[in-house]
Amino acid sequence: MRQPMADVSVVIPCRNGAGTLATTLRSLVSEADLLHEILVIDSDSRDGSGQLAEQLGRELGLPVRVVPAAGGCAGATRNVGLDEAAGRFVYFIDADDEHLPGGLRGLRAALIAHPEAKISVGPFIRSTVGVKQRQKTPRGYARSPLANAALYVRGHIPSIGVGSGLVERAAIGTVRFPVDLPYDEDTLFWASLLARHKVAVADALTFVYHVDTRRADDRFVISPRRAFLSWRASLRQLAAEGIDQRSLRMREGIVALKIARVHYARGLYQTAARFLRVARAAPQTGGGRWRVTRYRYKIRAARRAGGILSLRRSRLPQAGSDAVRS
Repeated sequence: MRQPMADVSVVIPCRNGAGTLATTLRSLVSEADLLHEILVIDSDSRDGSGQLAEQLGRELGLPVRVVPAAGGCAGATRNVGLDEAAGRFVYFIDADDEHLPGGLRGLRAALIAHPEAKISVGPFIRSTVGVKQRQKTPRGYARSPLANAALYVRGHIPSIGVGSGLVERAAIGTVRFPVDLPYDEDTLFWASLLARHKVAVADALTFVYHVDTRRADDRFVISPRRAFLSWRASLRQLAAEGIDQRSLRMREGIVALKIARVHYARGLYQTAARFLRVARAAPQTGGGRWRVTRYRYKIRAARRAGGILSLRRSRLPQAGSDAVRS
């Protein structure tokens, strides 16, 4: 049987990832015959991540090359990997996630079987706090690239995890991850590619996406207004790809609702209400309208309860006042 060529460039952005990088690299051993290179993009790590990657590459027989990068966001670090990649295909995985045996082989086989497609996507497992919770399976793709891009930003197609997609390097062209965004930069990257190219769907599970929900939610509460406006400016640039304005506005509503939900959960009701107004102004599907309405009443009830509590506290007699003197 003819062996596949080693034509995949793996890009792993890494910043102080020594605690998890070994697991990620070991998870790629079963696909070693496909790998042209593994580019570990070391973004100013202070924990010896780069040296560990080189050592593991030698021990595991993997074609690891460490590429130093000035400290930057995940998008900028992945872009360094894109500029360095030399394989026919490019595969992204983060330094705290775990590839599953046969996943890359399945993604590559889907592209070989469907040469008209330049992107392949497969199912993956989303794991929270070490517990495998649910499988996310690609579905809902249309024949038209532009239709797929619109469906994707609307949330009608499941998210492509950074380790669940494979792309022909030549098809990426000048498309890059937006930089200096705290969230959703991968959505904008994949939407740009989906607008340009057809998709092949693979059956094999690709990777385990390990999610730290606290850290993920923290991204939404740091300078929320400034971060949202920066992200929205990048989102609106997708209009140049031909994605319609209604779809882009729907994405604004999806992200604004997420921000509102995180602030509500942390008791930051004023900011939650502000972002909920943004979500309400955006076009919504039936399910989206229901979620917006539900959070509108939840925030209103929480703020009313807080106001009542504050009023009750203000009416309590103060120590030493006439009300408590005998």
